Amino acid sequence: MQALPPSSTAELVNLWESATKNSSSPGVAILEAQLPYLGCLVSHLFDSDNAGHLAAGYFAGAFTAWVSLLVTNAHQDKPLPLRSAVVRSLSLLPGLRALVLKKHDSATIQSSVIALWLVLVTLLQDDDEINRDSTAAVVSLLAGSVSPLVSPQQDLS
Repeated sequence: MQALPPSSTAELVNLWESATKNSSSPGVAILEAQLPYLGCLVSHLFDSDNAGHLAAGYFAGAFTAWVSLLVTNAHQDKPLPLRSAVVRSLSLLPGLRALVLKKHDSATIQSSVIALWLVLVTLLQDDDEINRDSTAAVVSLLAGSVSPLVSPQQDLS
């Protein structure tokens, strides 16, 4: 994915600010739609940050906020639609591999990357088979594999 020009980056920041402004306690339906959208925005913010178009620390704050939403909504006690939205948010992030494998100078981003891996581990244990399979596909892409490392129908015994 190519970085947006600085003028588009300002629009992207406005979109992020609008999407997260009143998100203190949105309902399930709003979060279900918002999580994948925020994942796409984080991807573009990451590209813009790498191109030097963002203010220092802006991406770290946005990334941390997104990961915090994922952590909160990936747990088994959350409704299935929210957990599925977390999986979609992760799958819609084309730059996720570069993001989690890059060495970051920011301790904030490094802790958020660790939290993101823990979200993936949590979702790999989800009681919904589709969520587990979709998460396995995301993890496979992160590992550099084109297809899932383990087929959903493969017997591991």
